[in-house]
Amino acid sequence: GGEHFSFTSLNLDEGESVTTLTRVNVSNISFSVDTVSITDSQVQTYIVSTSNGRLFSLNVTSASGKYQLSARLFGRPQSSLSLVRLLPTLWSSQAVQPESGNINAVTIASSAQDATVRTLWVLIDLRLQQWSMSTEGWEELQSDEDVSGPIRDSLRASFTLAPRDDAELDLELLDLKLER
Repeated sequence: GGEHFSFTSLNLDEGESVTTLTRVNVSNISFSVDTVSITDSQVQTYIVSTSNGRLFSLNVTSASGKYQLSARLFGRPQSSLSLVRLLPTLWSSQAVQPESGNINAVTIASSAQDATVRTLWVLIDLRLQQWSMSTEGWEELQSDEDVSGPIRDSLRASFTLAPRDDAELDLELLDLKLER
């Protein structure tokens, strides 16, 4: 029957498409009360990236045998009653703002199973972004750097016949892998 499905929409812009879908293993905290172990349900989290440089968190949760699907745009939630929101210039630092572009790859740095923040690396055109992703449900962009210069310099140092003109070198970054 059709009752065992869930639907959500990412509200993509016109011409925007999904470029990657990456699974993140996030388990909720387990604890013991009077020697009885209570474990909360596991959340299955996926990161959806788009051709406009946007990231979404897609979460599948289970409660009483029923699955629920939710999606939201990356970012740090702000309470409507927060003083930081009311007076942002007094307490907030200059946050790194993401630039748009086609996301080619997303990878998650390995971390301890009980870590509350994970590091997410995103390859956008010729830039590398680093995100902090909290198990509490927020994400924050830590850095957004153009990596084309150091890569071109390294290629030219390794291959003497590599073109000196950046346009002739035609650098294109397609994938990202982290080594442990």
